[in-house]
Formats: sequence, structure tokens, C-alpha cells
Amino acid sequence: MAKQVLPTNFMDDILNESMNGKRRWIITQNDDGTYTFEDATTYDQLGNTFGQAQVNEMNKAINESVDQARVIDDYKTLAAVNQNGFVPGAKPVAQLISDLGGCSFEQEGDNFYVVGADAVRKKLGSSGIGGTLETVAVRDRTVMTRNYIFNNTGDYVSLVLNVKTPPNGGNANSVTVYGTAIGTSTYKQIQKITTLNADVTVNIKGYYHIKLAVTASHSGNVGHSYEATTITTYALS
Repeated sequence: MAKQVLPTNFMDDILNESMNGKRRWIITQNDDGTYTFEDATTYDQLGNTFGQAQVNEMNKAINESVDQARVIDDYKTLAAVNQNGFVPGAKPVAQLISDLGGCSFEQEGDNFYVVGADAVRKKLGSSGIGGTLETVAVRDRTVMTRNYIFNNTGDYVSLVLNVKTPPNGGNANSVTVYGTAIGTSTYKQIQKITTLNADVTVNIKGYYHIKLAVTASHSGNVGHSYEATTITTYALS
């Protein structure tokens, strides 16, 4: 609930100088023997009414304000408290922001994402998948490509690939990542990876199908049969 903002522009009555600091009243006798007082003062400024409604609004705002005894200024205490009605102070919040190391959080519909320093979003609560692709048999110094298809990837936002240097004279040339945007059926290139032996993160947010085209070649002599295997590890999250 939004904090209630009380007015801070109340004004007093200011009597005209001709009143000499005293109010004027007209006293009228009523038929029943009582008297009615009517204000006949000349004012330069009429003040505000301050009565039951204003007092109740003020007290309500005070009751809804933060109880300083329930403000937690210690980071460790904040982590241990799981009761309603407590609020963190600025100091533990600053520590939390520092510990996040540049991470931020975003909401899209009913889904929540964390964004790291690499600007790639990861959906909170989603379980990732990963594995190893032992790719391509290559002969006679030709370049061969093998495709791997991942379907129903709409809930994933990042793909981490690591292309290993092949043994026995093999050459891992590249892994090209393609995707079909949600609502389409045509594969479009997202990123081509030629870096070896290092994790490379690909942003796949918004793609319903992912295809990895893994290529390799062998440096053996022409006319002889060789086999090389490109080993690629992957992780979808």
C-alpha cells in the first residue's frame, strides 16, 4: 500500500490590522432565550479547519509508518529473519547489492529472470540441460558438418558451448548456432563460434528451436582414411 502523504500547507487565520488583534462577534438573541454568535471579524487570510478528520488521518499515517524497532540494519540478522513486518535498512541492502556483483532482476509476465554481468538473462526456477556432443567423423581431409537439433527451447535464455581441440590431428573448425524465433519456422544464424577450449555464452532468448552445426576436418594425407572427433559440451539454461 502506498504511503499516505499528509498535507504540510495548513494556514492560520490572519486578522486584518483594523481588528487590533481581536475578533468581532455579532450576538443575536433567539426566540427560545438562547444566543447565537456570528463571526464578524475581518480577515486577511482564512485558516484551515483542523478537526476530527485531520487528526484521524494523521494518526493513521503514524500507525502505518515504519517502526524503527523493526528496521534491520545488520546483514546477518536480515538473512535469518523470516517473519512478516520487518524491513531492511539501507546498510544491509547496500551489502546485498554489492554481493550480487552487478546482477539485476527482471519480470516478464509471470516469469522472473536474473541478468548477470554478461547481460544474458536466466529464467529463475528453470532447470537447465547439458551434455557432450561427440561429433564428426572426417576422412580424406574433407570438412564435414553434423547438425544437432534442440526443440522446445522457448523457456531457455542462454546456451554455453565449449569446443574442445580434437585429438589425433583433427581440426575443430567451428560451431554455428541457428535458431527459429518463436512464431516462425525459418532457422537464422545467431552466432558462429571458432574459439576453442573456452566457454562461450550465446543468447538464445526468444528462440523455439536451436540447431548446432558442428564442423571438423583432419590434417591427414589425401587418399588416406582418417577419423577425427570434435567434442563439444553444451549447457542450456
